[in-house]
Amino acid sequence: MTKAEKIQEAYGNWWEFYKDNVNENGWIKDREFWGKWPEANNITKIDWQTTDHANDYYDTRRPKSLQGIEDNHGWIKVINKCDLPKSNLDCWFENHQGTFRGYYNKHQDFFYDEKYEIIRKDITHYQPIEKPKPPIY
Repeated sequence: MTKAEKIQEAYGNWWEFYKDNVNENGWIKDREFWGKWPEANNITKIDWQTTDHANDYYDTRRPKSLQGIEDNHGWIKVINKCDLPKSNLDCWFENHQGTFRGYYNKHQDFFYDEKYEIIRKDITHYQPIEKPKPPIY
């Protein structure tokens, strides 16, 4: 599923009403709907994530289910070879069998699981495992 499809899915039955005002990360501006929130009188409501600015004119909202959509919760989608990591990398990766912790070897172009078995097929996403930064004090 694409990012746009996930945004449309989150708006559900209300997509047609909101679609012209939704940005690339699913946000709408409250001011564009003042006095005309359609779900106010309907049983099907959206659970909103909202911003709270000092001036209501700048407030925005989107369905809570879209939290993390900006960066896909840190997952990088692998569509073709250019989407693979540019260096060796400890990472989480996904394929048709599930989610695995492992390692990507750039020189051999393979993902290895924790048992160092090569996983070559159907890698759909990966997420780098970042080394923790040292404490400041």
